[in-house]
Amino acid sequence: MDEELIAIGTVIAAISATPLFAWTTEQEKSLKLWGNTLQATGNGLTADDIDTSSIGQVASVLSSSGNITVIAGIFNENNRKIRTIQGNQLQALGASIALSEGVEKNELTLIIGNGLQAIGNALQAEGARLSKDDWTLLGSWIQAAGATLIAVEAYE
Repeated sequence: MDEELIAIGTVIAAISATPLFAWTTEQEKSLKLWGNTLQATGNGLTADDIDTSSIGQVASVLSSSGNITVIAGIFNENNRKIRTIQGNQLQALGASIALSEGVEKNELTLIIGNGLQAIGNALQAEGARLSKDDWTLLGSWIQAAGATLIAVEAYE
């Protein structure tokens, strides 16, 4: 169930970044908040389910911390940009560490899914840093694709 929460959260966050929907500022903020809250919850539950001090637990804690950092930026207009950058960098680091666990276990779905999430979060961080909304949008959907792939695999 944890993977599903993460996937749903990433899709909601990606939808919030999609200009096609023409969200109001409040709607976008609300969707981003819900998306990151679901991701943080899913990553936190995953960390709680994993053996203490394992690579997977470290990855999940970093990813959850990244989501919480993004949430902090949502509530603080003055620090929004830096918190978004830092939060996505933490999530990218967590996904990269989780990718290494996939390599260790020789699980292709974890490698591809976490690789996509790491790339997506890195793009979102750079998009925020450079004020490139198209990078942020692309990164959001790449991250969502990776999280969804992992959730589908976990469900089967």
